[in-house]
Amino acid sequence: MLFSTQYLSTLAVLSCAVLNGVVASPLELRTNEKKPTTCAPFRVKAAEMVQMNPLEKSGGITIDTFYTTTGRGMSNLDFYDSPSDTHNSILHFSIRNLHDRVILNTKKNGAWATETRPSGFTVSDVLMAPHQYTKERKLCITIVWSEKDKAFCVRFFSENRVLSHNKPPKSYEVKFPKPQWAIDAKKHTNYLRFNAGPTPMLSCELHVTPLASKKHTAEKDD
Repeated sequence: MLFSTQYLSTLAVLSCAVLNGVVASPLELRTNEKKPTTCAPFRVKAAEMVQMNPLEKSGGITIDTFYTTTGRGMSNLDFYDSPSDTHNSILHFSIRNLHDRVILNTKKNGAWATETRPSGFTVSDVLMAPHQYTKERKLCITIVWSEKDKAFCVRFFSENRVLSHNKPPKSYEVKFPKPQWAIDAKKHTNYLRFNAGPTPMLSCELHVTPLASKKHTAEKDD
C-alpha cells in the first residue's frame, strides 16, 4: 500500500519544535506493508493548515509539544473539515495558563458551543518534569475519534511513554462528545491548524510527518 503525500497515515505523529532548536528524531509509521516506513518530520509554522487523514478510532493523532517557561499565554489546535471553512471547527483544543484547565470546544457557523473544561486536573498536572537545562515542560497528548462513543478521546501523558517500559505511564483521559453535529470520521478529511498567540504557551512550530500536505495555509483561507 502506497501513501499519497496528501494525507497522513492512520497514526500521525506531530511534535512542536523545541525552543532551543533541537529537532525531533525521525518518526516510524507502520503501514500495511511488511516493513515499517521511516519518515523525518517537516516544520509547520503557526497559522499554517495541514491536510491529513480522518481521526479514525484505530489511530488518531499523537502530539508532543513544549511549553514556555513563563507559564502564561495561549495556543490553539483546531481541526476542520475544509481548508476554506474555518467557521466550523470539529474540535478546538486550547492551552492556556499552567494552572488553568485545558479547554475543548467546537464551532459551528462561527458560533462556539459551551466550553468543556475537564475537571480533576490542570495543565500543570499533566506536564512532564522540567527539562534539566531549558526548564521547558513537555506535554504528550493522543487524540482519537471513537465511533462507538461518538466522542473524541483525549489522553494526556504526564510520564514519558517510552521510558516507562513495562508499566503503563501516568495519564488522564477525557471523552469529548461533539455537541453540535454528528461526524463520520471515516468519511471526513480533516485539516489541522496550529495558532500561537503573541505570548504562546506552545512553541511556534509543529513537526509533522511528510505524509501530510502543506499546500493549504491560513493566509489563503482568510
